[in-house]
Amino acid sequence: GLENPNHPVVVGETNEHHSNGTFDKLTFILVGFEKGSKLCKRIKKTIYETCGQVTMEVDESEIQNLVFISRPSCCNLFSSDMDSGCVLLALEAMALGLPILHYSWVFDCVKQGKTLDWIP
Repeated sequence: GLENPNHPVVVGETNEHHSNGTFDKLTFILVGFEKGSKLCKRIKKTIYETCGQVTMEVDESEIQNLVFISRPSCCNLFSSDMDSGCVLLALEAMALGLPILHYSWVFDCVKQGKTLDWIP
């Protein structure tokens, strides 16, 4: 999908045609990924195919369904090589008490066919 600067949701495949609703009602913000990278595209495709959405903005009216997915581990989110926009998104997530999960969580959920608990 392509990102439309006038609308925060990434336009991608429609969810109506997918039978696996693993991420139904969840919206994801991807943090720390190189735009257009194969990994980023693969994660977005997986999210769309399982009825999820991807956005670049935090909508506080929808925070109960918002999940942050990170390329680096949480302890590396604030390293010097992270983009300042990513750091701000991560800080916002932490302030709102939202989960910041490693991208492998997306693939683990799909593999098991359900949304896995993110609280250890």
